Amino acid sequence: MTEKTPTYTGWYQPHARHDWTGEILNIKTGELVKEESLTKQSFKDECDINNIIRQYSQTGIFNHINERAAQGVYADLPSDLDYQSALNIIVQGREAFDTLPSSVRERFQNDPERFLSFMQDQDNQEEAIKLGLATRRAPPDPNEPQAPSTPSGAPPAPNGSKPA
Repeated sequence: MTEKTPTYTGWYQPHARHDWTGEILNIKTGELVKEESLTKQSFKDECDINNIIRQYSQTGIFNHINERAAQGVYADLPSDLDYQSALNIIVQGREAFDTLPSSVRERFQNDPERFLSFMQDQDNQEEAIKLGLATRRAPPDPNEPQAPSTPSGAPPAPNGSKPA
C-alpha cells in the first residue's frame, strides 16, 4: 500500500518565495524599473557601525549622537515624581481652574498658566482680592515674638551677634 501525499485544495495556493530586488513594475510601460531610494547615501559612512566603533575606540566619544541629546539636562527631581504623576498634577490643576467662575477664567483667557503666573506675582495681590481669589492677610503683630531665623540645627548666635 502506497501512502499518498495530501495536496492542498483550498482557496490559497502557496507560491514560490521571491526576494525583493528593489524593482517595481512601471504601470504605464509595463517594464521593471529600479525604485528610487529615499535614503540619503551621503550619510552612509557616518552610519556604518564599523566606523562608529573605530572612532569610539580612538576618542572614547560617540559623535554620531544627536547634538540635542548630547546637551542633556541633569536635574535633582523628586524620586516619587514620574511622568504619569506629573500629568495627574496637571490634570488636577486644570480641573481646579475649571471650577472658577467663567468671568475669572475669561480674565486669564481660559489659560491656567496665566492664572498661576498672576497669582505668583505679589503686585497682583489687590486685584486677586477684588476677584475673590485671595483674602487680605492681617499685618503681623509687632508685639508677637518672631521665630528665630537661624538655619535648622544651627545654634543661636551668642550675645546677640550675627552668625558667621
